[in-house]
Amino acid sequence: MKINPPKTNVIVFGTQSFHNNINLTGLFTHDDVCLRLTDSIKHLGVHLDNLLNLQLHVNNLVSSCYFVLRHISSIRKFITQDNCIQLVISYVTSKLDYCNSLFIGMPKCLISKLQKVQNAAVRVIFIKKKFQSVSEELINLHWLKIESRIVFKAVLLIFKCLAGTAPNFLINSLAMRSDDPLSAYYRKLHEHIHNSPISVLGHKAFPFYAPRLWNALPRYLSYILEINLFKTSLKTYLFTDFHDYKIRVNRLVKIL
Repeated sequence: MKINPPKTNVIVFGTQSFHNNINLTGLFTHDDVCLRLTDSIKHLGVHLDNLLNLQLHVNNLVSSCYFVLRHISSIRKFITQDNCIQLVISYVTSKLDYCNSLFIGMPKCLISKLQKVQNAAVRVIFIKKKFQSVSEELINLHWLKIESRIVFKAVLLIFKCLAGTAPNFLINSLAMRSDDPLSAYYRKLHEHIHNSPISVLGHKAFPFYAPRLWNALPRYLSYILEINLFKTSLKTYLFTDFHDYKIRVNRLVKIL
């Protein structure tokens, strides 16, 4: 499968203690060519490091977004506010939202970096100074904050699994609760229970966090079957009650 040798990378994912306990520098192919291990790879536009903490990806993403914002800021006085919003959505927000369901379980310091980018984008739109608050402007734009956007994308993916429109390997990783005869009616998912403390990487696994995110939703949301109505209702709920939702999720397991 080594089609293009210069572009072939091998990476081993694991915790820091795991990497400290292995002594592996490369892998040999069938034709005795050694492929050296790398600390990071880029797959479908996402930089994955061997610890799966996404620090490299976030750093590259932040740098790219600030580069675009500087250019938009330089022409801000020549364009209308609506045009500026469209530019920010197209070239900044779209980058922040790309594959952001992978950010579940990401350290808060990295989420904070992304939030600062969103705040900077809002300041460009409303021509505000560097340290001015943008809370009211986010409300006026009806934009979810970064942490809420991550949860929105993850919960929407769970909805698609239940609707049968997601990839089969994700659909098959979820199951309805078997201890409650009404679980199918209430659409409650089975939560994987671990007798021993689960690793940080384990918290990021879709079969682990998905049931907890879904089961913490208010019942009226889990009843919705139409995707557009679900997206609208979910966004409104996260926009107004995200703090309470986090408390409900954290009662099950701390993943946010």
